[in-house]
Amino acid sequence: NGDSYTINENGFDAIGLEAPSKSETNKTITLREGTKQSRMIALMQRPEGASIEEICTETGWQKHTVRGVFSNTVKKRLGMTITSYKDDGQQRRYRVQGGDQ
Repeated sequence: NGDSYTINENGFDAIGLEAPSKSETNKTITLREGTKQSRMIALMQRPEGASIEEICTETGWQKHTVRGVFSNTVKKRLGMTITSYKDDGQQRRYRVQGGDQ
């Protein structure tokens, strides 16, 4: 049915199995080239980063979608860190670090 579940250490203890080590559970996630997500990350990996408006233009997504991808995909699933900064009179810019994708 497409559902995915994760068993924590206590769950493994409850069913009498040894929990896998952290290194066994960390999977490398590879970004497919040319996807909207990979283009968004490429924009944010530039030294100057990217504004939400630039990402919207590049992907065709709305602002709330970009923010959702920041939170759910980039931070949680890919494990990347997003930093932001704002110069006087300029739009807020976002940069991605970590995850070495």
